[in-house]
Amino acid sequence: MGLVEFPVRKLFSSAGVTINGDNPWDIEVNDDRFYRDVLFRGSLGLGESYLREYWRAADLEELFFRLTSSNLEQISKRLPTQLVNSSVSRLSNRQTPSRALSNAEHHYNLGNDLFFEFLGR
Repeated sequence: MGLVEFPVRKLFSSAGVTINGDNPWDIEVNDDRFYRDVLFRGSLGLGESYLREYWRAADLEELFFRLTSSNLEQISKRLPTQLVNSSVSRLSNRQTPSRALSNAEHHYNLGNDLFFEFLGR
């Protein structure tokens, strides 16, 4: 079991879901890229990897009931990959108050000429 696979298996097991298990709600992995997608992209990665057919489950309704009932979003925020992603987002966030004011001035203080041109008057 690899470094990417282990935390994903552990995460799903906390919701009562076994990877390649025998229950109808268990996830059957068809492509190992599933683990990377889930680990690095969370629920978006889970959904997109399903669309790419990296995994399947016989009982999707029960699977998602278990996943949503077990508070996985909060648990997954403590994964090292999510902590790194969160830190990078905070460090590279360009939406400071002064930048927001500059953006607003640029987009909303266009003057009356634009409106005259737009309205044809």
